[in-house]
Amino acid sequence: MQRVLVKEGDSVQAEQILIELSSPDLDFKIASAERHLAELKEQLASQSLEIALAQHNPMDMGALQSTLAELSGLRDAQKKLTLRASFAGRIRDLSDALQQGEWIAKDEALGIVESPHTTVVAYAEEADLNRLQLGATGKFYPEGGDLAPVPAHVITIDHVGTRQLTIPELSSNHGGEIAVREDEQHHLIPEQGIYRVLLQVDDSIELQPITLRGRLSLATPAESLAGRLLRSTLAVLIRESSW
Repeated sequence: MQRVLVKEGDSVQAEQILIELSSPDLDFKIASAERHLAELKEQLASQSLEIALAQHNPMDMGALQSTLAELSGLRDAQKKLTLRASFAGRIRDLSDALQQGEWIAKDEALGIVESPHTTVVAYAEEADLNRLQLGATGKFYPEGGDLAPVPAHVITIDHVGTRQLTIPELSSNHGGEIAVREDEQHHLIPEQGIYRVLLQVDDSIELQPITLRGRLSLATPAESLAGRLLRSTLAVLIRESSW
């Protein structure tokens, strides 16, 4: 644990930093990968004045690409150590383990951001990201058809892929349509690249504080992404976000 920037009952804004964690093991892996990358570049440069001309050595070029990919993944993991509020709300149920310098157990629940608004959590494919826009409007269609569609607008678009699905209702293991596999720790790992999109339900809509699964249709520019999302993108209606 590096820094805890909130306390019980605090009001927070969307994307506000809540906690900054550190991982000596991750720092070591990043430093090792950076050293290995520098060594590979030096080796390739000694073979050719331009790395791009060193294609005659596929083994070295393959090692370079592999190390770059590894380093990118490690840096993405490092970014996730800075925990931010997904949406505006109030902090509650902070863990007693949140003390500077304390070690945090893997998957330990640290707290909850409770929103005064109802939120839709949806997942889109990478190919759709460039068509999604903050503020875009859409409708959440609750599963079963008994409830009317719920108007909402986009407030957050993740540009780092979801490595672990934390809403089991959307997974194929729990009757959802997002294909997942379970790892050794029983985490739900998406089989394909998906990206989280958060939407806020219009304040004029009164809903019970329950979780509902459904589908999302969004108004987007250019080609009709809305129809494709309506068929393939699942969403869930929530009132709080744990972290």
